[in-house]
Amino acid sequence: MERRYARLVKHLISEGLDVVVYATRETFDGLKSSDIEIPHQRIIDIEGKFFISRLPRKIKRILGLIHFIFLVRWNKIDRIHVASNPGLITGILAKADSFLPPISASMVDSFLTATELDIRRLSNWHSIECLSPRISEYVCQHLKNIDSKVDVSTAPCSFIDYSKVIEEGHRHIDVLMIARFTPGKGYELLEKAASKIKEYNMHLCGFGKHIPNVRAAKIYECKDPFAICGQAKIFLSLQEKNNYPSQALMEAMASGCAIIATDVGETRLLLDESCAIIIPPKPCALANAITLLMSDDSRRVRLGQAAKNRVEKSHNIQRYSEYFVQNILKV
Repeated sequence: MERRYARLVKHLISEGLDVVVYATRETFDGLKSSDIEIPHQRIIDIEGKFFISRLPRKIKRILGLIHFIFLVRWNKIDRIHVASNPGLITGILAKADSFLPPISASMVDSFLTATELDIRRLSNWHSIECLSPRISEYVCQHLKNIDSKVDVSTAPCSFIDYSKVIEEGHRHIDVLMIARFTPGKGYELLEKAASKIKEYNMHLCGFGKHIPNVRAAKIYECKDPFAICGQAKIFLSLQEKNNYPSQALMEAMASGCAIIATDVGETRLLLDESCAIIIPPKPCALANAITLLMSDDSRRVRLGQAAKNRVEKSHNIQRYSEYFVQNILKV
């Protein structure tokens, strides 16, 4: 989420908008070390002066938000957008919204973990932008019985930085999966299907405690997803609940990989049968899909090119930024 909005900030600055990022310490450090080139004077660490103290992290966060409110008023900021799912940050700002300029917020929580109270705290804000129709429905459901004038809208797409795409001439990785080694990402499904799949050159990239148990697979942490995706024939996106808007999936699509994805959640906002093999989350279905694509070079290449065309045309920063400026910032 932070990288997506950092790219948006960079794009908006290039379009001539006066944008400043007020960041928590973790986000500040992440942006400083990332390859997203936002001018350093445009990024302000709101927790910096409190970070070296021995105060609990939650107290530092609260003090940082008080500092942020002061900075907004001191610098006469005329618009705030909170790129954070409802929680502590939005809760505190909701208490002070009468002292602040119009506020909008983002919700990208596809697991719908925000509580009704979290959402209702935003009822006096200017707008809430939701990454998908399912999230919009969830927000509207919690607001329908109160007198709220907040404008709830749905983003037309997600996006990645397509300038990073690297397409290799020879794809020597047969099957690739990039996801954290945590429950729900789909490694359990792959483990169950492994006995039904030939020993292809399979790479599993991620980090976490739950190391996948897939025979003969190469398992490691990936620092440059685009470099790996450019070498892969097939990419697996096997999440249990939702594959949208997986950044790794979009990177694989942009890299021309043939996609196999579980038919869950809002996955079809990115994919359909014209550009991927969509499967039920069953081991036999996964094994059959991998075998099919590995035995049919022309189909694999055709699906990879179709996925690349789909994501570049429909999920790009220009389309998203036009929506954001018109519907959220309203400038």
